[in-house]
Amino acid sequence: MDSGDRPAAELSIFDASGGEGAVGSLQFPVRLDPASSVTVTVGYASADSTASEGEDYTRVSGTLTFVAGATAQTVAVPVIDDDAAESGESFIVTLFDPRNAILASATATGYIADDDGGDSQEGDNQDTSPQSDSPAPSRNRPAPKLSKLEVSGGGAMYPVFADDIYHYALRCGSSATLVVEAETARSGADLNLLRKNDDHLTVSDALKAEVDVSDSTDVVIQLTDSGQSETYIVHCIPLDFPDLKPLKKTAAATDGLLFVSGALIDYNGVPRLVLDGHGENFRPIPDGPIVDGKAVRYATHGRVLDRDFALIREAEVIAPLQHTDFHDFLVTRNGFLFISNLFMTYDDFSHFSAADQSRLPPTVTVADAVIQEVSFAESELFRWTSWQDLAPDPDCRFVEGYLNNLTAYTDLNSLQVVDGDIIASFRDCSLVLRIDRSGDTGSVVWKLGGTNPNTGVTHLPVVGDSLGEFCAQHHVTLTDSETVVLFDNGVQCLGPRKNNMDIVSRVVEYDISSGTQANFVREYRRPDGQGFSEEQGSVTVIDGGPGTADGRWLIAWGTTDDATASVEETISVSEVNPATGTSLFELNMTDSGGLVVTYRIYHAREADVSIPLNLPTVAEIVAMN
Repeated sequence: MDSGDRPAAELSIFDASGGEGAVGSLQFPVRLDPASSVTVTVGYASADSTASEGEDYTRVSGTLTFVAGATAQTVAVPVIDDDAAESGESFIVTLFDPRNAILASATATGYIADDDGGDSQEGDNQDTSPQSDSPAPSRNRPAPKLSKLEVSGGGAMYPVFADDIYHYALRCGSSATLVVEAETARSGADLNLLRKNDDHLTVSDALKAEVDVSDSTDVVIQLTDSGQSETYIVHCIPLDFPDLKPLKKTAAATDGLLFVSGALIDYNGVPRLVLDGHGENFRPIPDGPIVDGKAVRYATHGRVLDRDFALIREAEVIAPLQHTDFHDFLVTRNGFLFISNLFMTYDDFSHFSAADQSRLPPTVTVADAVIQEVSFAESELFRWTSWQDLAPDPDCRFVEGYLNNLTAYTDLNSLQVVDGDIIASFRDCSLVLRIDRSGDTGSVVWKLGGTNPNTGVTHLPVVGDSLGEFCAQHHVTLTDSETVVLFDNGVQCLGPRKNNMDIVSRVVEYDISSGTQANFVREYRRPDGQGFSEEQGSVTVIDGGPGTADGRWLIAWGTTDDATASVEETISVSEVNPATGTSLFELNMTDSGGLVVTYRIYHAREADVSIPLNLPTVAEIVAMN
């Protein structure tokens, strides 16, 4: 692909916020950078998040036009000023179908802060609006709460009920009848047991009902009182889903939702959503492109999903590549970026030198690591193969018994796109490469780790690290601050740690801003007694949230070897503050008495995720006396 095919101008849309009664409409700035010498157009459309179109805001869609030289436009979304006191809500505006530019940031969130409420009331049942069938909302009256919520007939509901916890989990199996009991904290509140087609079971003060459910049903109880509402949800989960137990949760933890092991899990260990297979690399794509007419919002391995987690498309590599490797899968502005394999038999090793071939068994098939980018129109945009720049000596190795007992080469296990280039991690070389994709050359810009296996390529040696090197790493991220954060498994070491029997698994950060070396910044080691991670594992750098100065490391610890802690007390997932080296959140994940292997982990704010409810039908709810 010719690099001139890539438009230089980038379009970005930014968040907007305001009170529903004060602003009239939310104004979303849209910027074009740099200015273009030709006219640029881009489509836009709004969509629900926690706010509802027609109730909280007015849907908009259309096209923005930037005449030559223009750099700023605005999308205005009218906000509906109602009389109900309610919590703040949000919706999204998405850019799509750009012409003569590319999308740098395609999605923005509109935050609607509520500023409504009626006159204060002293009595719970005082009616200040005799012309209305319902009481007026109260500005000072607290939101309604449940005083009791019990669901029996399945497994044990968790966490323990508390009036300020709104999501719970229960093992229901493929078919079960549950008994739901709920009571309000104050009299006069209505309890609505939601069911499909808006035909809800509604009672006052106390509820007892039978509900037929499946392993993915949501039992939803909505309270309404004096114009205010609150919702409690019990999520049915499959019988074979892992056991989740928070081991530590501090007030400083970021909270929100975790994408791990094919599920969306909150910080109480409640799976809000469980995918039906294909859970590898489950992650949010907040500013995803438009594919087949739909905005991509989530991805799993080889699959892209819309905002309702419905499948948009399955993506496949293009011949001569034969295999889609599960290690990583990215959605780019132009298409899909895969880690794949190209199988080569021993009789066709022209890519390797005679010396390299002599290191192999007499008969062998090698699975070589390949990066391929496939356009949405299913044509190849870019391909890079490891034999181009990674010679077997002294760093990279052939490893037998991998991928259906084939011999693997380099073990490429993570990808990141930065300014059009690819940051790639090679486990069996203990190397990280920046590969020129933006210029379409495929050449290596720099190498981090290992020795200096090639001349003519910038090598960034590790400096100041007490361990001297990282080994067999996973999930490498180049940050905006020009630091590299990676999950260091600590095995298969080639340098100072090669003969060290005390294996250390950790997350480590290096500063590469000098352009000549990788200076150690900080680390977080797997805690004492937790063993080490021979395989898998990841680290995601996330924002610490409002009021926090530092980012956080969200860690999935992969496999566990040589732990002295019990299985029930071994950490599967951690959130840590790298600036202080303190753990803020820890989650244990077990299955059939053993630890769950955690591969990748990602994070999203709860307000940014809208999970469709799976409600029981009318016939599946029976009120009991």
